[in-house]
Amino acid sequence: MRFRSLRTLTGAFLLAFLVATIGTGVAIHGITLQTIERLVDRRILVVSDAIAGVPGDRRSADVFRRIDAAMRERDTGDIGLLLVDANGRRLGGNITLSRRLPLGFSTIARDDRIAGLSAGRALVRTVGGGMTLTTVAETEPFDDYNAARTRIYLIGFGSIVLIVIGGMVFFVVTIGRRISETRRTVEAIIDGDMTRRVPIHPSGGEFAHQAMAFNRMLDRISDLMASISNVSNDIAHDLRTPLARLRSQLALTVRRAETAAQREDLEAAIAMSDELLAMFAAMLRIAEVEGAIVAPRSRRSMSPTWFGRSAT
Repeated sequence: MRFRSLRTLTGAFLLAFLVATIGTGVAIHGITLQTIERLVDRRILVVSDAIAGVPGDRRSADVFRRIDAAMRERDTGDIGLLLVDANGRRLGGNITLSRRLPLGFSTIARDDRIAGLSAGRALVRTVGGGMTLTTVAETEPFDDYNAARTRIYLIGFGSIVLIVIGGMVFFVVTIGRRISETRRTVEAIIDGDMTRRVPIHPSGGEFAHQAMAFNRMLDRISDLMASISNVSNDIAHDLRTPLARLRSQLALTVRRAETAAQREDLEAAIAMSDELLAMFAAMLRIAEVEGAIVAPRSRRSMSPTWFGRSAT
């Protein structure tokens, strides 16, 4: 895709910004969840190891005792424990599961119907004697925390997107207006209005400097055109004098013509001289009229303008 217009360039920038912003938000959300899950997994692994005990010390009574002790400790008060036998019968713990969880780590949600838990992690392991120990911990500090965090991300990143879009719209409108002012000036000059200039904003800035440079260029072009016109007028004025002398000389010569043919040729030359003199007179008259019209406008165009209004 070629960026040939301000609209295309702005659209491409906004698209890239939206993709980057959405990608960043999704990545931050995913990394946050993964970090929380790793920390929770580490915690439930420590608790599970403490309750399961060493392989040689996994009698049912000892496991029950450690489960009761863990449930009475404040640090593990939010830990869910469940001990079942080989047939799936509940032997002890403080939770009840609605489905059989696989061995190892797994994710649990509100659908598992564990009282007081909306999202969490579980570790299932065998502890000998056909018994299975399930250790559960929440990944949310309060219910629906993930939904609240998602809303926070949406509001935060959405605000950034709205601010950037608003700034880009303002940028496009401002740039487009300045470009339109320059284009209208160029079109007016093409149509013949050599006094038209680009408006200069009073607050200054890069656009004002550019407009001033453009106007100085137009002033210089106008001066050069005026100089060329003056040279042409001077040449026409200088040529009219010798041409008038030539015409007078021809008029004197026609009186001394000896034959009718000579007299006709001289009169034809006089007629051509009259035509040339009339042409030079018309050129000088046109130059005088143009000078009388352009001079006041040129003097006005030398003063700075603020968006089309004269500063004086």
